Formats: sequence, structure tokens, C-alpha cells
Amino acid sequence: MSIDYVGIAPFYDLHVPEAENYLAHGIWHHNSGKSTSATLKIAGMIDDGTIRPGARIAVFGPTYPQLKKGTLQTFDKWFDTFGLTVKKIEGAEPERRLVNDIVAYFRNASNPDQTRGHEVQLVWLDEVAQMDEKIIPLTNALLRQFGDDAQYQTLLTSTPQGENWLYRMFVDPQTRLYPDEKVGYYQSSTIEAFEYGIVRKDYIEELGYAPGSEQYRQEVLAEFVTWSGLVFPYRPRHTPDPFILPRFTKVVGGIDVGQVSPTCLLLLGVDEKGGIWIFKEYYKRRADMHDWMRVAAEWTREFKVSMWYIDSAADLELRALKQSLPAKPSIKHQDAASTAVNFINSKMNRNEFWVSPDCPMLRAELKTYQYKADMTGIERTFLDKVKNNQADHAIDAMRYAALPLSQLKKVYSDPIEISFGA
Repeated sequence: MSIDYVGIAPFYDLHVPEAENYLAHGIWHHNSGKSTSATLKIAGMIDDGTIRPGARIAVFGPTYPQLKKGTLQTFDKWFDTFGLTVKKIEGAEPERRLVNDIVAYFRNASNPDQTRGHEVQLVWLDEVAQMDEKIIPLTNALLRQFGDDAQYQTLLTSTPQGENWLYRMFVDPQTRLYPDEKVGYYQSSTIEAFEYGIVRKDYIEELGYAPGSEQYRQEVLAEFVTWSGLVFPYRPRHTPDPFILPRFTKVVGGIDVGQVSPTCLLLLGVDEKGGIWIFKEYYKRRADMHDWMRVAAEWTREFKVSMWYIDSAADLELRALKQSLPAKPSIKHQDAASTAVNFINSKMNRNEFWVSPDCPMLRAELKTYQYKADMTGIERTFLDKVKNNQADHAIDAMRYAALPLSQLKKVYSDPIEISFGA
């Protein structure tokens, strides 16, 4: 897939530059005019023939109100101006019939079924940070309309939403999935838009965000910020450099099983003073059960894992695992998650909890996992209090393994020697 990009330039210069031989995904982070930038990009691709006659375009917004009142209105504004729209179809599933028999479909990303059934040349995800990370593989599967003989593209536009999955997948150098040659990444801010004369004089001041605040940094400076209300007090000191493992008295594993979502395996070691070290991570989307069970078996032999704790809802996987490895369902009571999180946070605050640099997905989740901004007062359990649709696959695996350790009453004897990276 080849990707072309525009930045904030289309506001004052309608030239749409072409990038060479980029693959996979394109990202804009524009606090002003990101939808206009993407719309002008698509218009330029139609004009130069990159989007070929008969092509289909799939455009997704996080909700129908945002799609219709934002993305679609911007699209219509520019495509009407350029005379590229032949016919408009409104209703619950809007379409735009364009020149050269090109059709643009506008759909709601909050309903995964809306992504199915299309074969397209280009996908545009507007305000993608508000969507579930599953939208990426779901919409990538649509890029197949012309076989191999086409330039397929995914365009992502968004205001940052903290250091969430978008930051982890595309921006953070430690966790991003795509190398530089496969991603075009452009970022602009409201400050830059003001400097270019795009934003009116008092606009930034009237937004009401205190300079230096996280809201100001995100909404005005277009930065990825770490919000208050984080569940875990994870800091760089919890991953010291160099990271040297001690002697362990006990090693246990946690497994969170996913189907479309990732499957995660973690190993936790307990040192002679009761400190907890998380030092091995397996994290894979659509993981084959035989693959992760093979990894669990290898780790059990190599690190003398005394017990694996697996999601109590994974009955089939638990039965299969118990045939060859020590395994139990995760402890399940009314608020087991709260007990586990309180135990982990207590260890972190006492500097008795460490996470290896070889566990990038757990580290990323720990840095972003948040409580809800507003509580109704009827929340009863920990899971009622945290935001929905957050990345928590590694966190769940960590909870399953850590909770039984909170019940240990003694320091284990006969420590075993484990060398990191062996």
C-alpha cells in the first residue's frame, strides 16, 4: 500500500504533495483542519488518477453525529467546490457518487458490522483515536478492490486522546507496530494554525484551557499527554536501566485469552524480599492456541513456573492447558480486580514492583489505563470505575498472576537462579 500525505498546507496552498513508496498507514494529528487536509488529499488523488475510475472509498467516524456533522460536511464543502460530486445519497448510510464512477461510503465505526462487506481502494478514519483499536485490522481487510494492481491507502486523522492505543501503535518508538518506511506521520497544532492565519485572533484564548494544563497541551499543542486519573502509578523507576533480575523464590504466569483481541502471557517472579518482577511478555492478536501454549510450555521449563493463572472465562483453554502444565482459573470474587490492583499499586508505591523493558505492551497499558472522568455514584466494582474500551490485555494477565501473590504469608525457601535474557 502506498501512502500520500498533506499537512496543514492545504489551508493556504491547495497543492497536495505526493510521498514516495510509503506503505500501510498514514496519520495526521491536526488540531485544526485535519478533516479538510484528508478531504483535499482524496480530491488530489482522484485528480491525478491515484484513485482509479470505479474505485470505492470507505470513510468512518467514531459516531454518526460526528460523521454527519463533521466529516461529511467537510467532505461536501470541498467536493462541491471542486465539482467532484455527481449525486448525494443521504439517510442512515450516506454515500457520495463522484466523478469517474467513484463512490464514497460514510459509516459509523462504533458498529464493527459497518466495516464488513466492502472492497475499497482507500479507507479514511476520522477522529480515529476515539475508536477501538480493532478498527485498524477490520478496515485493513477492506483494501482489496483491485487485487495487487492498485495503490491502497489508509488515512488516519485525529486529535490526540492521551497516550492511548493510537500513540502506542503508531507513535511510541518502543511499541509502534510499523517502521518509519511504512508510516507517514504529520502533526500540526492550533498554535501553528493561528500562526498561519487559519484560526481567528481570540480563538485559542476563548477555548478556556489553562496554558500548561494537560487539556491545553492536548487540544492546543496537539501533544500526546498522560492524563490524571491513571489507575497505576507506573513511573520510569519501575523499569530501571540496567534491568537485572534477582534470584526468584517463585515464578508464576498470567494468561489473558483473546480471539480477535490480543492474547497476552506474562511471567512474574517473586524475589527473596517479596518484590515482584514482570520479565517475560507474549502479546499477539488472533493468537493461535497451539502457539501460545507452546510458549507457555517453553517458559515453564526454562523458568520453573509453578502455576499459570488463566482468565476464568476461558474454560476450553484452561482444560487444554491443564493437560500438560500447572494451571488454575483466575481467582474470581465480587471485586477481585480491585484487590489485585490495590496490591500491585501498593508494591509500586513501595518500590517493590518492576517491569522489564522486554514487556513493552504492559508498560504501554500501565501508562494509559484510566478511571472514568465522571462517576455516577452507583459503581460497585473496580471494573465499573475504569473507562470502557481501554487496552487492558496485559493488565488482565498481570492481575491474574499477581492476585494469588497478595495472599502469600511467607517468603519461599530454596530460591532458584534465573538469568535475564537466557
